[in-house]
Amino acid sequence: MRWLLTLVVLVAGCAPMVLTPVVVREPRPEPLPLTIGVHYPEEVRSFRKVPRTIVLSGMSHSGEMKILVGEASVKLFDDALGLLFARVVGVPTVTPVGSAEGDLAAVIEPRIMAAALDVWGETGGIISSGDVLARATVVYALTLYSTTGERLASWTVSGAGLARTSTSLRDRADSNIEQRSLELALRDAAWSFMSSFRDVQGVRRWLDERGVR
Repeated sequence: MRWLLTLVVLVAGCAPMVLTPVVVREPRPEPLPLTIGVHYPEEVRSFRKVPRTIVLSGMSHSGEMKILVGEASVKLFDDALGLLFARVVGVPTVTPVGSAEGDLAAVIEPRIMAAALDVWGETGGIISSGDVLARATVVYALTLYSTTGERLASWTVSGAGLARTSTSLRDRADSNIEQRSLELALRDAAWSFMSSFRDVQGVRRWLDERGVR
């Protein structure tokens, strides 16, 4: 068991983990007949430090993993917004100017509030079998702005993902349960964003003002 904890601690010092979450596309929400701008602050794009706690057979370790949550989040929201709106335009600020952005209805800005990873399980020896689970959580803050910079709505969405492996400990380094749990958490958050978007109070008011039902 000490061997396993040593292994998972060393993994944190390796190259950053790449995530490839997939947006839930069915049932697809009815697209809004609007063009939306999206602004990703640099701290979103560069977000990669994820706190991780490991508890296995009474032994624990806490630290950080380098995981490209920010890059995955940008791709995820691009895909989600593409399902929600007729057109999506990336913009450098929340108050874009210029003819290219003249038809924007508003600008949305996602931020990553938190991401965390917990791994736990009970096993016997180094080569014994037993379940090990990873649970990931992520929280996003969303702000909708008018094209003049007025804040129209602010809200949060969260997601959680759980992955499990029951292979032998010698094979668990290849099971990627941490990656899978994070990808599931991001997918869950994206679905929550899409499915509840119209119900956010400020968003509903904005849509009513634009005559969108």
